[in-house]
Amino acid sequence: MTYCLYFYRTPQGYTLSTLLLCIGFYFVAPFADSWGMLEIVAHLLGNLIPALLWILSRNFFSDKSNVPAAFIAVTVSYLLLIMTPESISTLLITNKVYREWLFYLLPQLLKMSLVLHVIYLSLSTRSEDLITERLRMRVPFAIIFAVAVITVITVEIGFNNAVPSVISVFGSLVFFLLTLSATVFSLRLKPELVAITEATKPLIPVSTIPQSSAVAVEENPVIIAITQLMDEDRFYANYDVTLHVLAKKLNLPAHRLRPIINQQMGFKNFNQFINSFRIQEACTRLTSERQLPILTIALDSGFKSLSVFNKAFKEAYGKTPSEIRQQ
Repeated sequence: MTYCLYFYRTPQGYTLSTLLLCIGFYFVAPFADSWGMLEIVAHLLGNLIPALLWILSRNFFSDKSNVPAAFIAVTVSYLLLIMTPESISTLLITNKVYREWLFYLLPQLLKMSLVLHVIYLSLSTRSEDLITERLRMRVPFAIIFAVAVITVITVEIGFNNAVPSVISVFGSLVFFLLTLSATVFSLRLKPELVAITEATKPLIPVSTIPQSSAVAVEENPVIIAITQLMDEDRFYANYDVTLHVLAKKLNLPAHRLRPIINQQMGFKNFNQFINSFRIQEACTRLTSERQLPILTIALDSGFKSLSVFNKAFKEAYGKTPSEIRQQ
């Protein structure tokens, strides 16, 4: 809860607060059989844990707050199926095997898919993360939360939704200990978490490095070297540019370059950083070279495909390249 007191006004804080509330209801769910409406609430909130875990991971590790339609469809589907009363499910499907597959096994598999994707979100962009403290949290986060939820879902599937009370209580205790461990780990990183949520900037639309970090450019020779590489050599136009490639070009270890780009230039991940240069060039050429197809400009600016270019461009401007060209 200390984490939430620090970050209650951030998306991470809201999501984590709700997640902790759901975990609390999951703890009491084994004892809520005769509690009437509270049993339904506990069941619903307990089943929301995988969805909230996914939202938290996407927001925290991918720096994206928008919720895709596919995620909404998966979440709504498994909630509707798993919360369907037995009387209604029996009325809809008389065959017991088919009924259990549709109203129990399928929702569990959908929840499992969200949890597996949490592991992917935590680890897939690890090499491009510019926030050192968040980089340290990725693996523990994936292990503690994802493994815990996968274990719970697996046990529920194994017992066909008839988990003995002893195992439910034991599972709640394990979940509590894992959550407590994650909280202790977060408290150890409290100053760093402040840096993650407050000291970094969102995507800087088409701002050049000299404009956004004029003082830092004058004082830091590394930033001067980066600016020269980008402005004079168009280093960003290479498709295979990564943090480690740039570090090697600058004769610096990656762990030294990472905080410079993050703390002095204000970028959370390397793709965000490199795309700011690409979008800067593309935006200029969209209006100055109207005869060129948008695809040509996108590829020449360093984007691998038109779809990636459109997505990055809209994140920066809120508009598509075509709309910018028309204006």
